[in-house]
Amino acid sequence: MPESTNIMRRSNDCWNIAYAVHEMRHHQSTYVDLSFLIPVDFKAGDRLPAKFMVFFNSKREAEEAAKYLKSRLPLQLHDRVHWLHSGMTSASRTDEIKSMVDNEQWGLLLTDIGGMVSPRLLAKATILPCG
Repeated sequence: MPESTNIMRRSNDCWNIAYAVHEMRHHQSTYVDLSFLIPVDFKAGDRLPAKFMVFFNSKREAEEAAKYLKSRLPLQLHDRVHWLHSGMTSASRTDEIKSMVDNEQWGLLLTDIGGMVSPRLLAKATILPCG
């Protein structure tokens, strides 16, 4: 890489951030293995599930997974789960990350472009306290 390359490293030393690995039991195109993220009987007024971000290899997969998870929510909560990928404008991608930071949404299905959104906003997000 050229010397002018900027490298950003962020630690994951917050107690409330964890990686999770779940064995797939269904075909990946069904997204049923993501069901644990939103309980089947979830309804408006219930305690919100834990925030989550799930990474995918393609834009289509991220969108389809988001649609599947939205289908498990009451209609008025569909706006709490979004997708993020390179087919969106830079401003839209930044807005999606900001919505997660500001607790306006609690589910994001994304491609690796999520790690390249607005360095200024990501810097702000990384100084938020854990919890």
